[in-house]
Amino acid sequence: MSDINEYLDNSTGIDVNDLLIAYILFADDLILCSETPEGLQTLLNQLQIFCSKWHLILSPTKSKIMVFNKRKVAKNVVFTFNNSVLEIVFEYKYLGVIFSSNTNDCFKKNGEHLASKARKATFALNSYIKNSVGYLNPRQSLHMFDKQIVPILDYACDVTYGSTSNYELEKVHLNYLKYLLCVKPCTSSKAVYAELGRFTLETKHKIQVLKYWQRLLNMPDGTPIKHAYNELFSLQSSRHRNWCSFVKQILIDVDMEDIWLNQDISDKNIRAIKCLLHENFIRDTLTGIEDSEKSPKLRSYKLFKTDFRLENYLSCIRNRSHQIALSKFRVSSHNLRIETGRYDRNPKLEPHERLCIYCTSNCVEDENHFILGCPLYKNQRRLLFNICKRNIDNFDSLNDENRFIKIMSSKNEIIIRNLGKYVYNCFNIRSKYSR
Repeated sequence: MSDINEYLDNSTGIDVNDLLIAYILFADDLILCSETPEGLQTLLNQLQIFCSKWHLILSPTKSKIMVFNKRKVAKNVVFTFNNSVLEIVFEYKYLGVIFSSNTNDCFKKNGEHLASKARKATFALNSYIKNSVGYLNPRQSLHMFDKQIVPILDYACDVTYGSTSNYELEKVHLNYLKYLLCVKPCTSSKAVYAELGRFTLETKHKIQVLKYWQRLLNMPDGTPIKHAYNELFSLQSSRHRNWCSFVKQILIDVDMEDIWLNQDISDKNIRAIKCLLHENFIRDTLTGIEDSEKSPKLRSYKLFKTDFRLENYLSCIRNRSHQIALSKFRVSSHNLRIETGRYDRNPKLEPHERLCIYCTSNCVEDENHFILGCPLYKNQRRLLFNICKRNIDNFDSLNDENRFIKIMSSKNEIIIRNLGKYVYNCFNIRSKYSR
């Protein structure tokens, strides 16, 4: 293939920042490029001559034509190779990336494609864990996910960043986090990220984009990819939205637009931006949890969740049932009246009307009432409180709200394990009375 350039006429190719490109060759994958139907057909004819000389066979069924244009391709446009008509398609997979002919977002199908592959790999991973070791704690499961699944979701993210389909990638990530906690699909995403100390894939992808941009800036001026970057930069300067626009916006979001203006970024800059992106995400997540109007389900969670990290109970509670019960309880993915009452419509129940039906205290059945007040669980509560008195200073002198906060935010493994046991046992008692 080393002499193919002698057969393909560059003058029929596309102009990329004053560089004419007629073909792109990667191993045995060949792309022919032209700005006109006549030019592309000329390249196909020249390729046929090359193949005839070297006795190479090109499969017409595997060879496709894509026209990157906002308008539909005219029906009378036909491309042939060795008298075989080549199919015109609207999307095609090249080097593992799905390209679409829509110039507004040529990667609009790629996110869905990668998400589908990641879901299949996640299912295989979960099946393997179940059949081999039975169960891994969340920390170990997240490590496996990062090693086995995230590389699929990260594939070509430095190039495809900004595509509208990339939200599909985060859905796979978020669904796995909810699977680990065994919480409802409708559970607050902010609570799930905070509970596991996880950042979105987009946060990571932004750093990958900046690292790739740094590589582009450091490339020699004569290389085709540097010509392509200069063309994108020129178009972006003329207010055409493209990949460069997304790079610029990343820098604007962290108040570092001067880096874009100087067209120079160092490793130190990238490390600083990574820290800023993480800080901003943590701040926005915790602020969202604090906002009772936007996140009313987290009215109890915000009282004791003040930091962003993998919670201790996910590692120290060995009993999986106790761990799941506590996860659901913490993020309000349970069936207490404060949660289920929101779905009553005849009549609609306001939060203060969602009363406990298992006691006569006339109190709202929320997390606080479940831990501290409901007489139904008095025997279990006595055991929990005895442990709290030994491990929490001045526990008896605290009011109910502070008791609740101290218990739920405790880092003491003894309290955490017994809290998980309490929540699990009390929900079992509650379910017996619900039948």
